[in-house]
Amino acid sequence: MAITTLDIANRALLRLGAKYVISSLSEDTDRARVCNIEMDPCRLETLRAHPWHHARRRAKLTSVVPGTLNPGSGADTQGSTGVTFTLTGVTAGFLADRDEDFVLVGNSGRARIAEVVSPTEVLAEIDTAFADLTAIASGDWRFSPLWEFTYRYALPANYLRSWDVQPTSLRGIATTAVWWRGITTDVFASVLKREGDFLMSLDGPTLYTAYTADREDLNTWDPLSLSAYVGLLCSRIAYSVTGSLQVVRTEFDAYRAILAEARSMDGQEGTPDDSGSDMLIASRMP
Repeated sequence: MAITTLDIANRALLRLGAKYVISSLSEDTDRARVCNIEMDPCRLETLRAHPWHHARRRAKLTSVVPGTLNPGSGADTQGSTGVTFTLTGVTAGFLADRDEDFVLVGNSGRARIAEVVSPTEVLAEIDTAFADLTAIASGDWRFSPLWEFTYRYALPANYLRSWDVQPTSLRGIATTAVWWRGITTDVFASVLKREGDFLMSLDGPTLYTAYTADREDLNTWDPLSLSAYVGLLCSRIAYSVTGSLQVVRTEFDAYRAILAEARSMDGQEGTPDDSGSDMLIASRMP
């Protein structure tokens, strides 16, 4: 039988001792309204709480940006300010109040974005002179963070949380020393951080990452993760339904217990991730 958000709402209401269930999340009752308000936030929080196998996805991301970048007068002189860069071939590419955190890299040059004038035009300061003022085709230029990282990647549309990244040095290599981050000096280590609407990395121009995706179809969820979803919803609607702060605390404690059990069971599915212990043992052998 198909599982719906209405089923989740009614499971939560019945667990809170409700004497009747709702027939629709849009019905004109207080219980339906509070369930409707909390339904989506509770789904997203439950999915972010653990790297559920049912919601895990892998993606190949690219730092390539559509559009041709056109450096303006002064881009070939280091230290120039107020230099105009425009994009052609696209209707939008620059993000107001966001891209000032990035630089433009291409044609041997580097320009710090100072102001987003429009979706296709920015003003920039030249940190490293561009070789010349010729147009730079898509794929030959990129956005780069101001410091620390080299590449930025737009989040996948259904992205909720990153869990792992495959370093460039491991691609296409058959090895047992895979994806372990236990030692900072590990030659295979790779760093991935989320900042705003982007993922930052030193690896590029493509990035292989594992992440949790939003799963609105509840029929694809593991039963224990559904129980965690119901438990969180219970704790959120408990006061509206019962008027008791004690019930709120009790339901939140119950949710944490359900989540712990669900995490444990989900973590036992499949082979465990490599802890790196073999690498440590090997490194200490004479």
